[in-house]
Amino acid sequence: MQIWNGSSLTALNKKDAADLETNEIMNCRPICKGEAIKKVITKALYKIYMNKIKAGCEPSQFSVGTNGGGSQLIMAITLLLVANPDWVIIALDISCAFNEIQRHSILEELSKNIELRPLWYYNFRNMMISGFIGLGYGPFMKAATYQMDEGVKQGDMEAMPNFCIGIN
Repeated sequence: MQIWNGSSLTALNKKDAADLETNEIMNCRPICKGEAIKKVITKALYKIYMNKIKAGCEPSQFSVGTNGGGSQLIMAITLLLVANPDWVIIALDISCAFNEIQRHSILEELSKNIELRPLWYYNFRNMMISGFIGLGYGPFMKAATYQMDEGVKQGDMEAMPNFCIGIN
């Protein structure tokens, strides 16, 4: 793991090559050239603004990095079910919500918020990229039903706070 300005890049390989069994293939996630440096730069840039973003999005957005947010959510649901024994929970699998946000709404919110406005230019430059999106890999790859100029790229460091800013 490399550390730079309080940001870290974790190794993409889950195992060291020496730990592989005979004929076992390394399980790693491929990345596009340049993605790692973009990740660390974005993480360092957003670190300065995360408290302001959290203040604007909490408590309604647990995905903005709320400390113990998952535990808080589970506890709240559990208490609601205990208090209301006739309630039920239905789990639904929805399409990736990150692709439902409109990029212009994120940029508008960043522009309106004077404290977050420095993030606007960085995001504007990154969101203007358009291109093919493939789902899967190798011969099983399929074209996505959305374009690269829609939504936010899931997995990008800025996706989580930007999504929360855009829909909050």
